[in-house]
Amino acid sequence: MLSEIMNGKKRQSQEAHLEQLFASRERREKRTVEVLYLAAVEDRVNEITGRLRVEIAEELRTAFNDELEIRVAAIRSHYEALLQQNGKMPDATPELLEEIAATHAQLMQKEVELARGLSDESFPYGNILRLRSECLQLESYLRGLNYRVKILQNQE
Repeated sequence: MLSEIMNGKKRQSQEAHLEQLFASRERREKRTVEVLYLAAVEDRVNEITGRLRVEIAEELRTAFNDELEIRVAAIRSHYEALLQQNGKMPDATPELLEEIAATHAQLMQKEVELARGLSDESFPYGNILRLRSECLQLESYLRGLNYRVKILQNQE
């Protein structure tokens, strides 16, 4: 009888232990399922967010292009109206001549600075390159202004 009682308690203890193992296994499985579900939801949210970003960017790009086309058309029609009123291009020669004079003065000033830099050995080489680059830019701009004046003179 004592052995039966001991076997019964042992069996109950084993059964309780098995129930605890099954319960903990079920909890782990639930956690695993929850983690997988959260990962799947996060993936879907990231996918939807990416799609929305692309769609919003496309809508903004389309709206921007439409607005740009409207403004360009308005400016073009205004310009064409000016041409029809005057029968020629609007006269911009005085402003162009002032811009040419100012640009020429800037170019002369940069060339003087460059000459001083080249004569002084302690003058930083980087500044010489920068001044040379600025001189080239001013020369190009001046050529463009002169070309514009020639075009305006030929149209008159």
